[in-house]
Amino acid sequence: MRYYYGQLSRPLQGVYDALLGGFRALAPGIRIPMLDEKQLADVYLRLKLDEPLLFYVTGYRCRWMTGAAHMELLPEYLFDKAKIRTHQQAVSARLARLTKPLEGKTEAEKELAVHDFILENVRYATSSKSRILMKFSAP
Repeated sequence: MRYYYGQLSRPLQGVYDALLGGFRALAPGIRIPMLDEKQLADVYLRLKLDEPLLFYVTGYRCRWMTGAAHMELLPEYLFDKAKIRTHQQAVSARLARLTKPLEGKTEAEKELAVHDFILENVRYATSSKSRILMKFSAP
């Protein structure tokens, strides 16, 4: 569900969509309309709240030309592209196994079931590098 997306104005929804597409494609740069720092930070935060599977996007930098109508957002990725794709495949496979018994249910019911699974089976710990690690227990 895209709860926070619905709270944005139409132009900012366009920025949200551009960022989402770029992040999913693991783009090195994403062209977006010129925004002030606060607007961009707000769109980025809402996107990250709506899309937790973008865990591999850890931040961004921007570059622009004075007077230009657009800017380029340069995503910062936690891992290299190959490792991100490996993680995405593992998460997709796990979600498919979790939701298989839920065939015929609504998307909201599936999301709730996955949410409940995460609450019951995932524990967070920090490593010595202050990165968050997720530990899954086998159900």
